[in-house]
Amino acid sequence: MANRQLVILSTDPPPAGGGMAPLGTRREIIERLAPLNVSPDQEGSAFLYGPGFVIQLPPDGAPITQMLLGINEDEIAWHVIMRIVREIGWKMLDPSTGQELGA
Repeated sequence: MANRQLVILSTDPPPAGGGMAPLGTRREIIERLAPLNVSPDQEGSAFLYGPGFVIQLPPDGAPITQMLLGINEDEIAWHVIMRIVREIGWKMLDPSTGQELGA
């Protein structure tokens, strides 16, 4: 079970029609995270595994607007999480404190 959970969100402005800015399609997200050693364990999985954390993708096939990241091992997870924030440009929201990383 995850020690801490973060919500991954886009830093792009919301679309003109309202709602949240998309992070991308499932395929785009997997391709963007692959160079950071984050990937599913099997084709079609709703989970992406990285060093010390797991990202849960929503079940539908629409463009993804948020994902849940569960940290299992703080010591090794934070290095990759910070690279996701810097290199991909997403922000992380801690729902228990309201703090944002990468906003």
